[in-house]
Amino acid sequence: MKFDLRAAHRHATSNREAIGASNVCGCFYCCLSYPAANVSRFLAEEHTALCPECTIDSVIGDVSGLPVADREFLVAMHDVWFAGIEIPELDSESSAPQSSGLNRSSEAAFDRLDRRFIP
Repeated sequence: MKFDLRAAHRHATSNREAIGASNVCGCFYCCLSYPAANVSRFLAEEHTALCPECTIDSVIGDVSGLPVADREFLVAMHDVWFAGIEIPELDSESSAPQSSGLNRSSEAAFDRLDRRFIP
């Protein structure tokens, strides 16, 4: 199944209700998945979820129908929306971003994924 990565982004904004209805969420900045119950912070004006791991507003809930627990999907989203920015490696004790040394181009990511996802 192919997913339109640009259209998928709309699920990352004004998503408080969707996150509340989800079981699992994924962040396409840090590329981690976690229980939706872990999401407790939202941007006040637009009701957009902040990732409990990296605090970036790039969270999508599984109620969207997107494969938010699939790291390859999250990496593909990261490559489209944060091109040129390394995926942070989070320190499990402090959740402080650490450099992972990863820096993928969108084209390479899509080749690796057999074009399962489209930009």
